[in-house]
Amino acid sequence: MNAHVSPTGLVSPGLLTPSAAYKPFRYPWAFDMWKKQQQVHWMPEEVPLGEDMKDWAVNLTDSERNLLTQIFRFFTQADIEVQDNYMEKYGRVFKPTEVKMMLASFANMETIHIAAYALLL
Repeated sequence: MNAHVSPTGLVSPGLLTPSAAYKPFRYPWAFDMWKKQQQVHWMPEEVPLGEDMKDWAVNLTDSERNLLTQIFRFFTQADIEVQDNYMEKYGRVFKPTEVKMMLASFANMETIHIAAYALLL
């Protein structure tokens, strides 16, 4: 169903209908989620890994390093799949601007996770 019926009986466009204008938002919660995502933005290089790198080199066995490498590869690939789904699946379906903004911010955070895990590979 691509329409929303308000308690007053008015029908408004649904998630499959593009926004006619930026505002008013039909889904203000989606804009709120976009804004929250912007407020927690970080970059992989901001995470200090110095002590972790020392532990990696000194305290782990070869088999422990191998296990962790496989786990990091799995997480990296999983986040690639999640990011692809946000962009290729959900982003093509849901049309209101604020919902697309929210989905794009979620997809972007997955790219940051991908880059962060890749620092460990």
